[in-house]
Amino acid sequence: MRRRAHAAGQFLALLGAGAGAGMVAGAAGIPGGLIFGSVVGAAAAGLVTGWEITVPPWLANLVLICVGAQIGMRVTRDTVHLLGGQLLPATAAALVLIAGGLGITWILRRTGRSPRGDVLATSPGALEVLIALAVERNYGAGQVAVFHLVRVLLVVASVPLLLYLFPP
Repeated sequence: MRRRAHAAGQFLALLGAGAGAGMVAGAAGIPGGLIFGSVVGAAAAGLVTGWEITVPPWLANLVLICVGAQIGMRVTRDTVHLLGGQLLPATAAALVLIAGGLGITWILRRTGRSPRGDVLATSPGALEVLIALAVERNYGAGQVAVFHLVRVLLVVASVPLLLYLFPP
């Protein structure tokens, strides 16, 4: 009983560190700040303390359900209607991006620099979805998060230049 209470305390401490860092990063306006700040906060606390915590499967599943539901709630009738006219270009763009990601994965593997979760790390997509998928599959969620945070930060940093070069 005492051991369970200790493990629960460690879990709550790391969860608190993650939540706190996520809220700070989100409030600072960092792209993907809530999720990535939480990753950094929990990881930093775990590294400092040396605690290795496993999230209870029921809680991990609940979180993934909530993330999935939140994404699903963003789909509206307008979204579906607009998709009809954009299906071909969206599919072409996705295929090109997937091919590029697979090419990068191949290069990383051939050079011995491939992280765990390399396919998800180099895949196009939303930060939250790909990290959640990596967590669900136990497939290098930390590495996937780092790759996608770098991608999101580079995209956000390049937006002013891109809008200047390609005005709407």
